[in-house]
Amino acid sequence: MRPAAARGLRFLGLLAVVIGLLVLFRKQPVELPKHREVPAWSFLERSGRAFGSADLRGRAWIAGFFFTNCFGPCPLMTARLKLLQDRFATVDRLCLVSFTVDPERDTPEVLRAYADKHGARPERWLFLTGVREEINRLAFQGMGIGSEGESMHHSTRLVLVDPEGFIRGYYDAKDDEHMERLEKDLRSLLGLLAPSP
Repeated sequence: MRPAAARGLRFLGLLAVVIGLLVLFRKQPVELPKHREVPAWSFLERSGRAFGSADLRGRAWIAGFFFTNCFGPCPLMTARLKLLQDRFATVDRLCLVSFTVDPERDTPEVLRAYADKHGARPERWLFLTGVREEINRLAFQGMGIGSEGESMHHSTRLVLVDPEGFIRGYYDAKDDEHMERLEKDLRSLLGLLAPSP
């Protein structure tokens, strides 16, 4: 074999190794911090059935707290979650969970109408209501959103929870960079590399 041909083969071999290493390292998911474990909870879904944290085991989920008659940040949060629902439409291991902070007004019927209006797929995006004190306890003590005595009505934080029930990140729905990081962290958590359609 001619020296030039041998050098060419060695170069191609080296190039293949470098590309292989780049692909290998690209596939390694980023280790997200593990915050607190979300305590067990159970509320009423818009369908009228009971739904709890045990039903989400094995699935990653993104939680947000809102109320249907909000004219402030809640519509933005809903739009952000709708975008995530659409971007991850083929990912069965993901669920979106919207907890109302106005359970007296947001009955299952009201939540159902709101969800339908915003194109929320029932198998992918849950809308939950229950006893106000229990919802506040989950938000404040369980998820670290706000603090006791603070109004939940305008919290814009979304919470990423892993399939084992541990919080992996907090994101402000009003902040574009936070939302980009949420999507990136979610892809890493689920081991997704290619963009969703």
